[in-house]
Amino acid sequence: MKLQIIYEEIGLYHPRMRLASLLTFPLPYYVGCRWRVKVLRLVGFQIGKGTTFFGMPSITGMKNLHLNLKIGENCIFNYGCKLEVGEKLTVGSFVSFGHEVMILTSTHEIGEKDQRLGPIVAKPVTVENGCWLGSRSLILPGVTIGAGAVVAAGSVVIKDVPSNTLVAGTPATIKKYLD
Repeated sequence: MKLQIIYEEIGLYHPRMRLASLLTFPLPYYVGCRWRVKVLRLVGFQIGKGTTFFGMPSITGMKNLHLNLKIGENCIFNYGCKLEVGEKLTVGSFVSFGHEVMILTSTHEIGEKDQRLGPIVAKPVTVENGCWLGSRSLILPGVTIGAGAVVAAGSVVIKDVPSNTLVAGTPATIKKYLD
């Protein structure tokens, strides 16, 4: 019982993320964009060349954050992005993230009537090459955003997005096919 309580209290402590946060803490937004990437690489994250962070993203999850997150080359992350990596999160190359984009790889099942919050369910998320995720868009577990797709600002993506489409709304639906 005591071991369970100890794990619940410190089980989500991630020394790698703590070190990265300490090394980048003094940097204001839009300063040290490449330094943030270098620090995350230093602590074990897989991030391609040319990628920039205009603020340290919030990277959370149960375990193995550095193994569950893979980011391609020449991506742009604006400030305030939140990446929950309880399962694999793969971001292709040339992907652009607007302000405060949130990607979740886990959720909960609906539980019994006495407690609706059920067990955790984790599903991978993939954002393919060349996508643009608009500000404050929300990508839910198990979703694949196809290559060249655009997710409009404020959209909630609950299912796969085909390549070269513009989706918008809550839930996100196809608004336009792109060339």
